[in-house]
Amino acid sequence: MKKFLSSALVLFIFIISFALRLNTINSASKTWVSVSEGFPAAYVTDLCIDPSNSQVIYAAAKGGGIYKTVEGGSSWVQVNNGLTTFDVFPLAVASKNPQILFAGTSEGIFKSLDGALTWNVLSFDVSMKISIIVIHPTNSDLIYIGTEDEGIFKSSDSGTTWTPLNNGLKEYDFMGFPVVNTLYIDPSNPLNIYAGTSNGIYKSQDGGLNWIAINEGITEQLVTPSVYSVKVSSSSPSVIYAGTSSGVFKSENGGKSWNKVTELSEIKTRFIIGDKDDQNIYIGTENGVYTSKDFTNWEKLDQGQLEKSINGLIIDPSNSQTLYAATSEGVFKSNNGGVSWSPTNKGLVNVTISSILSDPSDPNILYASTFGSGLYKTTDLGKQWFPVNDGLSTLTTFSTVIDPKNSQVVFVGTDDGVFKSIDGGISFQKISNGLSANIIYSLAIDLTSSQLLFAGTEKGIFKSEDGGSSWKEANIGLISDESRLDVLALVIDSQNSQIIYAGTSNRGIFKSVNAGSLWTPINEGLGDNIPPINAVVIDPRNSSVIYIGTDGSGALKSQNGGVSWEVINNLPAPWVYAICVDPSNSKTIFASFSNKGVFRSDDAGKTWVDISSGLPNKEIRSILIHKSGVIFIGTQAGPYKLITSFTITSSANVGGKITPSGAVAVNSGDSKTFTIITDSGYKISNVKVDGASQGTVSSYTFSNITSDHAISVTFEKEITQTVITLQIGNKIYIVNGASNTLDSPPIIKNGRTLLPIRAVVEALGGTVGWEEKTKVVEMKLGSNFMRLRIGNANAWVNGENKPIDPKNLKVVPEIINGRAMIPLRFVSENLGATVDWDGTTKTITIKYEIND
Repeated sequence: MKKFLSSALVLFIFIISFALRLNTINSASKTWVSVSEGFPAAYVTDLCIDPSNSQVIYAAAKGGGIYKTVEGGSSWVQVNNGLTTFDVFPLAVASKNPQILFAGTSEGIFKSLDGALTWNVLSFDVSMKISIIVIHPTNSDLIYIGTEDEGIFKSSDSGTTWTPLNNGLKEYDFMGFPVVNTLYIDPSNPLNIYAGTSNGIYKSQDGGLNWIAINEGITEQLVTPSVYSVKVSSSSPSVIYAGTSSGVFKSENGGKSWNKVTELSEIKTRFIIGDKDDQNIYIGTENGVYTSKDFTNWEKLDQGQLEKSINGLIIDPSNSQTLYAATSEGVFKSNNGGVSWSPTNKGLVNVTISSILSDPSDPNILYASTFGSGLYKTTDLGKQWFPVNDGLSTLTTFSTVIDPKNSQVVFVGTDDGVFKSIDGGISFQKISNGLSANIIYSLAIDLTSSQLLFAGTEKGIFKSEDGGSSWKEANIGLISDESRLDVLALVIDSQNSQIIYAGTSNRGIFKSVNAGSLWTPINEGLGDNIPPINAVVIDPRNSSVIYIGTDGSGALKSQNGGVSWEVINNLPAPWVYAICVDPSNSKTIFASFSNKGVFRSDDAGKTWVDISSGLPNKEIRSILIHKSGVIFIGTQAGPYKLITSFTITSSANVGGKITPSGAVAVNSGDSKTFTIITDSGYKISNVKVDGASQGTVSSYTFSNITSDHAISVTFEKEITQTVITLQIGNKIYIVNGASNTLDSPPIIKNGRTLLPIRAVVEALGGTVGWEEKTKVVEMKLGSNFMRLRIGNANAWVNGENKPIDPKNLKVVPEIINGRAMIPLRFVSENLGATVDWDGTTKTITIKYEIND
């Protein structure tokens, strides 16, 4: 049974209904992104923190391997390269060289020399689970480990060789060694080592060579509790605390005798840690975290979020207010000394996705079947998922299909039959009338008649002609005796729904040309030892071309509807979990291989390119090509998508900036807004997008990005203009729209306009001075300076003597009605302004531009 269940994990369900924009993908960069928000977090068994960089934390997970964060838990990635098992329990990091780590697994000890990027198994002959790993605080070559029933071992050469250190751990020769739950090296005297076991606590004073039981006071009524944690007081090495299955105990004499800490007398305590100088003590228990400042008065922390069994507890060495707790629901973090906790599990997912399916009527909707967590749905293309398991009797789901004519109808194959939803997954009902099999490995639905369904089971194939309300066996030609036959893959020819292919666990591949009424084996070319058939895919452009992926014999191809098969050579591995063909280009094939990741072939399988770079988990069980051009895959760490990214290059000259600037990577289909900010005294001159002018816009948004772009901004110095309007005979004049009044109105004399100039010059930002004795008017505006004398036809302008009007020497400054009246045009133009005259309305317009 286990073999068949394991084989079901490799199920590939793919509804070909979308086209991949392959040319676009090939011309741009690609990035794998985890889209697992909403899936349950991994069961975390241990945590350790980099002592030199507290943003770097490692988490061991049950079934998920090892995860790493480099940003204090904000996001995690799997770092399992080299591990042969994903059941990881204890972790340890060397304090003197944090690039060195050790991991205890169900298959031995693994070591990393590069911060968990790669792992190598150590030679260590121990059959039981390793429960604890401790590295000497000053000598990273000295390693101690505790096991479940083979005692304690020591390595003095960083794990190359190991020596048992069990003298004194057995009370009697006929007894087995106790389970070693924890090892604690006294930092003030590393020769003192404490071992917490299933039979109390042991102490060594010679580096582990000899052990003695120190359980006086811990043993009560001849029962010695399990000891899970030990801590020596930082201020007094003779004071020791022990966390046990019967609460917390304290010794004030180096472990010779113990007293129970009353407040915690009945609480199973797994971890005891303290911040610097033990100003704050924290214990992790089976129902949350407690804290104390004196080991006497205790307070339970965050009884809401963290009411869970604590599997690991660490404190940030650089910030004692920051703590992390490992639980069966991922990692929780506190930034305020444990007062409140919140999950920090982005990417910390351990869910095997058995299939991913897209809703044909709404591309934003996806369904993901999981092995052990039920069915999940997203309505925003993977940004957020939520479980849709109401009505399911099991959380082991292998396959999902959607009614092509009514996407609210969803069918799920599980290890307890077939379930149907008529409300888009809100609720399910079991539909197993006539279906004598329990394990439904595969489902297929007729695209032309959605009432017709097929189920691949551990008892062959069952058929429904009424939308799943009733089922009947369809095994003629498929099963000739009572032996078991698992049908792992089913696919209906989209061009002819009478033709169906079935991949089995031990009898190869079968074909029906009459909608399942009769099956014929089509194994020519598969060899004598027929492997399990994990995936069957029909070329959507040529239904005579079929690909199959096997468990051990690689991938094979038929070009004649299954009459014969040819082996596809040059495969990365012989275990093929999923295959799909690009609907828009039949030469392009995607396939996943055990432990190797996902590969693409652009020549119908002759050569393959690894596109798994950056993908932390390469155990891929399903592939979906979405019509948006995004590839979704299902891994043992939840779903990922291959995002096509494009580059937008932004630039700006002097005078301001554009943000973001430089080369900006943007995901396909996304939008990106660029904001333009000017420096003081500058303004936007022009914005160009891909060389085309957009004017002086202050921002620009690229929408639905499908190619590279460029945006550039030019700035120029801001010019301030003053406009003055006057009218002959009118005292009212306008300065930039505001009305003002002159002492005397402008007049025309000798064919030129005269007016009291002070108001005009000062409105332009200049100054005017008057020398009564010499009858001289001085004016300054910007860098220009001018002197005019009443009655004089010449003026002094910037150090040069100029005639006011060479053609009419009668044009001079005059005193009229007690006011100095100055020729307007001469003064304005020589001070840097322009003058326009409208003879019809007798209006003068003066414009002066200030360039800062």
